[in-house]
Amino acid sequence: MASVIAPDAELEVIGIRPGEKLHEIMLTQDESPRTDDLGWAYRVKPQEKTWGGPAYVGGSPIPSDWIYSSASAERLGESELRNMLFKFD
Repeated sequence: MASVIAPDAELEVIGIRPGEKLHEIMLTQDESPRTDDLGWAYRVKPQEKTWGGPAYVGGSPIPSDWIYSSASAERLGESELRNMLFKFD
């Protein structure tokens, strides 16, 4: 990201800091059987329906053994990141 924001800046790689994570799990294998892919987000339904509201609409089920983590997430290229960052400029 730094090379997109300030391409001429001098960078110093200092490594991971104490307590910092390289990867994080956002959706566990236990949650995946009750998760729907909405295309732009994931909906994790509660284990038990505790209200009398309407049923969930839209989305498609994801594989029951799927895990969503930052390690397996699709990475943006520099041009995609640049477009996203400067979209509101």
